[in-house]
This record gives sequence, C-alpha cells and structure tokens, in this order.
Amino acid sequence: MWRDGVKRVSLVVLFLLFFTSSLLYAEEAKKYPPYPDVWGYELPVYGMRPSLTQVAKMSDGDYLIIYTRERKAEEGKVQGNYTAAWVLFFAGASKDFEKDERGKTWKTVTDENRNIKYTIKPKVNFSDGSSIEYKSDLGNCADPFDRFLQKKDKNGKVIAEKILLYLYDKPTKSDINSICERNWDYDKDYYFKKVDNMSVHYLIPLEDDTFLIILYCPESIVALRFDKDLKTKSDLMGKNIFSVDRNTLINMRSKLKDSSDSGTSDALAKYLLKFKKED
Repeated sequence: MWRDGVKRVSLVVLFLLFFTSSLLYAEEAKKYPPYPDVWGYELPVYGMRPSLTQVAKMSDGDYLIIYTRERKAEEGKVQGNYTAAWVLFFAGASKDFEKDERGKTWKTVTDENRNIKYTIKPKVNFSDGSSIEYKSDLGNCADPFDRFLQKKDKNGKVIAEKILLYLYDKPTKSDINSICERNWDYDKDYYFKKVDNMSVHYLIPLEDDTFLIILYCPESIVALRFDKDLKTKSDLMGKNIFSVDRNTLINMRSKLKDSSDSGTSDALAKYLLKFKKED
C-alpha cells in the first residue's frame, strides 16, 4: 500500500516535471513577440519583374520570406537561370541560393519548424474589433490607381482608405489601355509612367496589433510593417514609396483636364515630389 502511494506520487512529480520543462521549451522556442523595432525591407530584384514570393510564420514567431532575386538569361532558354533568397523579417538573417535549391530550402525550413504556419490573407483583424482589407479590381478597364487598403471600425464603418504608390526615379514607357473610356481622347498607344499603384500580395497579422504587408514594386519586393492605424516607422516611406489618402487622389483627378492614365500619372508625380525625402 505504502509502495503504491510512493509510485503514484512519483508519477505525479514526473508528470509535473515533464509538463514544466515542456512549457519552458515552448517559451524558449517562441522569441517574438515582443517584436524588435523593425519596420521594413526592400528586397532588390534583378533582370526581371518581381515574382511570386512565399511567406511563412516560424515557430519562434518570426516570418520567413523566400523570393526570386535574380534571373540570368541563357541562350536558347526562355526561363534562364534563377537565384533565389530568403530573409527573416525580424532577425534580419538572409541567404542566397540557386533555383534548384528552392524546394529543398523550403522543405528544410518547414521540417525544422514543425509549428510553421503559412500566411496568405487579404484582411487583418485587430483586438479592438477593427480591420484592414486590401481592395482591388482586376477587370479589363480596372483603374490602375485604385488598389487600396481600407480600414473599418468594429461596427464596419469605413474610417480610412490609403493608396500605396511608387514614384519612379526615371519614367518608364508603358502601353496605354485604349479600350478604356478614360483613355479614349489620348492620342498615343503608349505613355511614360511616372507613378505605379503598388500591388499587395500578403497581409500578415502580428500579435501586437501591427501587420506585415508584402508589396511588389517595379524592381523590388518590399516588406513593410504597419500599425492598425495604417502608420509605419519605416524609413522607406517618402523615398520612392508613399501612402496617400484615397480621397486626395479622387479629388485631384476630378480637377484634371487630362484624366487619362498618362495625365493621372503626371499629376501624381508632381504631387508626390513635394513630399519626397532626399537620399
């Protein structure tokens, strides 16, 4: 009887020790939050337009971004040779690797982090009941300057709308979409684009009411961190990347004599240059 009691106590002690050690291990494995004061990266892309990225949450709370960094053309081959890379958003660690290693690298990362979570969301919800959602129209005559982030309060009322714009250092020649009514009076089949409305590919909720957003710029992929009020501390803002109230753009366009894509691009460039930070 006494021995049975000792056994039961011993089993309870062993269970408590195992449970406590498991908790300690979990706490050690999870590093974030709290998050460091990191608010954004620009990941340059060479020899190609930015292509699809992969993003995943690591077991320590950091976020892994894998992307194609460079394409080197090869004679007789359409695709060419790719070099890819990965970066950890908060830790800042990064590494380049060859195209053929991409699948192996992804598998290695996921195998080593059993709690990994893949994250693809068009909407982020916050602790106060508010939310931010990416809105876009991909139709044939979609407005190239009307992809935006929409903020709603807990009752679903829209309280802010922001458009993320990229200001080119050098205008780039672009085809005009002549089938669209806004361009009917434009007399060329091309224009020199000065501003792009950046394309959002991921919204990633964090655990402190901030979120990550992955954007495709003309020659780079940009990962930015915003708070629930659509504000960021990233020093990338105001260089080539700008956040503009959607109503500001709507009001500006309503006053333009030339409201074509070309005219809108010119007007936006003139407006953004007022706020551009010097390097």
